[in-house]
Amino acid sequence: MQVLAKFGYAYAAFLLFASLVGAGNLVWCFPALLLLLTAGVCLKRLRNHTLYWCVLSAAVLALASFFLYTLFVYRPVAELDGKTAELRASVEDITDWGSYKSYELSVSDVDGTPVRPFGVLLYSWNDDGGITYGDRITVRASLSLNEPAEGTVLSDYYKSHGLFLSTDTVEQTVVEPGAAYNLVSAVRGFRDVLIDALYDAMPADRADVVSGMLLGGTTNLDDAQKVTFSRAGVNHLFSVSGLHLSVVVQLLMVLLSFFRIGKRGSAVAGIVAVLGFMALSGFTASVMRSGIMMLLLLFGLLVRRHSSGLNSLGLACLFLSLSNPYIMYDVGFLLSVSATLGILLFQGPLHWRLCRRLDITSRLGKELASLFTVSVSAVAGTLPVTVLAFEEVSLVGLVLNPVVNAFVTIVMLFGFVTAFLGFIPLLAPAAMVSGAVCSWAVNAIARGAELAVKLPFAYIPVGGRSVKIGFLVVLVITGVCCLFRRRRKKLLLTVVPVSLLFVVLMAGANRYVTDHSLTVTTVCTGDSSAVLIESGGVNIVYGTDDTSTGTALRRLLMGKGIRAVDLYIQPGTGRRPNRVTERLNAIVPVRRLALDVQNIVTRSVTASVPEEDMLPLTDISLEYPDGTELRVIGVEDPVLEITRNGRRVLVALDVKSTLEVQGGSALDLTVAQTATCNPGRSAAKEVLLLTPTEENDPGDERIAAVYQSYTTVRRFPDWEAAGA
Repeated sequence: MQVLAKFGYAYAAFLLFASLVGAGNLVWCFPALLLLLTAGVCLKRLRNHTLYWCVLSAAVLALASFFLYTLFVYRPVAELDGKTAELRASVEDITDWGSYKSYELSVSDVDGTPVRPFGVLLYSWNDDGGITYGDRITVRASLSLNEPAEGTVLSDYYKSHGLFLSTDTVEQTVVEPGAAYNLVSAVRGFRDVLIDALYDAMPADRADVVSGMLLGGTTNLDDAQKVTFSRAGVNHLFSVSGLHLSVVVQLLMVLLSFFRIGKRGSAVAGIVAVLGFMALSGFTASVMRSGIMMLLLLFGLLVRRHSSGLNSLGLACLFLSLSNPYIMYDVGFLLSVSATLGILLFQGPLHWRLCRRLDITSRLGKELASLFTVSVSAVAGTLPVTVLAFEEVSLVGLVLNPVVNAFVTIVMLFGFVTAFLGFIPLLAPAAMVSGAVCSWAVNAIARGAELAVKLPFAYIPVGGRSVKIGFLVVLVITGVCCLFRRRRKKLLLTVVPVSLLFVVLMAGANRYVTDHSLTVTTVCTGDSSAVLIESGGVNIVYGTDDTSTGTALRRLLMGKGIRAVDLYIQPGTGRRPNRVTERLNAIVPVRRLALDVQNIVTRSVTASVPEEDMLPLTDISLEYPDGTELRVIGVEDPVLEITRNGRRVLVALDVKSTLEVQGGSALDLTVAQTATCNPGRSAAKEVLLLTPTEENDPGDERIAAVYQSYTTVRRFPDWEAAGA
């Protein structure tokens, strides 16, 4: 492997480390780097060690670039959070969500002062049909900092794409038409036409999946579909990979072969096709990674040189990491790189050993074995990213992926054919035929994923911090054991089962504590919060109407392995349905829904919850088989009274709530946070209930509602006291 490729891998690894620890904590890393630099200069053994200096220089450059980018690019933009400013920007992309549109703006001027370009998301519920790609737009808007799209550090789509701010409150808008011809606008307009051709040739729900598989992204999928594909272990289908570009290049090669064009001419045409596909896909990080590797392969054919996969991947990582220090926040890029690296490192040895052990000699048998080993290698490569970025790890994906890959090829082939045939009106009938084949293949993949996730142990939750650490420790120990060549097999056979048993015991201990105690977990984003109450297997959710908090709440439930919510208390008295409740119920079924009477009468509630399972907030008193008793008191700011094992705990969402209880005495309920939540870091918090008793009783009685609970969101406000 070339030195430049090694430098690329090291640079990407330290950039990932910087993304995990945050720019504020990198100050403590620079003295360690200085110490390593001194050791390299003083020790003769390290002075001429090429790999040592390669890794050390990559570490210094990666940490410094991340720190400086945060200091001089991100923080000045973040200071606009909560302010109203006049922005002058150009329209880069438009997404139609049905009831509203979102515009990606590249801002070049703030309040008349030129700035370094940064991204802003503008949400509009009005009919802005006059705005198109490339237009110059001047708006005066109230800005807010974007929360992580999925509630975790490694799933911050907005930050990885430079979309630091968003707004949906615009006071005035001035639109200036862009240039008569804009190449970027033309490419994105052509992309929209191809996507429309897919929707004309097949049902809308299937076209949603096909468009995501062809061009990458899960924008058009609903939450239930996203979770199903993730639990089935096939969510990588929506990240553009070498498979996509291989289908594009192979289709072009077949067409060019009819005209008897040689390999060099076909390589040049393939380079043009790859660049065009990258433009259609929006030059996302995963597209760029696979595109660079394919371009290096085609360039090798052009100059008659062999291209190494490991070298190509290292160079792609280096190029993309240098161009965007925040690229490690893009989980699609991480999955793409880790899956490719796993295939390059493990697929060859696994395939050779499998064919040798099973005595596979036929060509068909080797192809089938290759499908299985590629799947296992990709899953092994993506396992660290999956554990860190997601709350669940799929086990059924090992078996499902080899089967799905055959259908994926059909979807890619007929999907591209359908899109381009549908672009020509005279060929619309042919597009309908190819669209029917493509729709059949997509239906097979979707049904297979739905059936697979229903199997026992199809996926396991890894939301607990101890479980995540345990998994990572197992991976590190396994990697260290692989370095010992002589005793590798014995070490792996001993260490791996013991380590896995340790992880299982840790998860079991966490589950036992949860089932035999009363645990209150707070989830907060910005000024909104939600609460999960676990009492002996009974799960109660004090809900929210904030989308970001709802996403974090959903991830918390998934990470804890909670399959159903016994009681969900929906806040608010509005007439519109609560979208957060609907999205949660699609993934984690809600058995009983408590809400205001007005919502039940007007039927402005979640359609998927039967009316007989809806309870008015005015009168709720439930008893569960394990002895847990629950009362809900109040409507506008309801308070929960939970009695378990003779102990009574009162939980309120607002900072301070006064209740009239039996006997006429008043209880002032305050929930205090014993640890400050620092922005940019997840924090452990102990939630205590302070219940001042009657005046003649001395002191305050403190009831510990939870020993420690970990939040799953990344950014918190500084709390002195907050509702739980």
